[in-house]
Amino acid sequence: MGRIKQGLDYFPLNTDFMHDRVVRRVMKREGDSAFTILLYTLSYLYSGEGYYIHVDDDFYDELSDQLFCTDNDNVRQVLRLFVEYGFFDSSLYERYGILTSADIQRQFLFVTKRRSRRHISPDYCLLPDEENVHPTLPDAVAETADIVTQTPDTVTESPDTVTKSTLLKRKEKERKENILPNPPLP
Repeated sequence: MGRIKQGLDYFPLNTDFMHDRVVRRVMKREGDSAFTILLYTLSYLYSGEGYYIHVDDDFYDELSDQLFCTDNDNVRQVLRLFVEYGFFDSSLYERYGILTSADIQRQFLFVTKRRSRRHISPDYCLLPDEENVHPTLPDAVAETADIVTQTPDTVTESPDTVTKSTLLKRKEKERKENILPNPPLP
């Protein structure tokens, strides 16, 4: 039986990410290490559950061990500032001790749109109901399966067409090459 993938293999990062007002404010206040702490946190977040990460003393220890000249208190302070300035949702941070945001959840749903199982816990969900499609409903699963089934058919037909076209061109070229302008004398 196949393994059910929880998190993501990659996460997109906008090219203007460093120009985000919140990121600049925290970096100005806490230094350049704030950017590194944020990138590490996002990597853990997307690779773990995919749309949130539980932060506790163990998480702060692990993160600070991977960074030079950064201790637990500095990591905790930087992440609190990102929560305070609205990069992460403050209510879920206070209630459950997790870091997430509506943008992160939206990105998770977008990247996992072809998965048969992509569920955001109702307790942690920050998206409106129309954005948070629950694939556990039969309609959503059937819709996804149709899309996935149609794609290979289209892909399979294209190489056949290309192959036939290529073969015809090659045969025509060979026929032209085999015609000698002056036939040999007997």
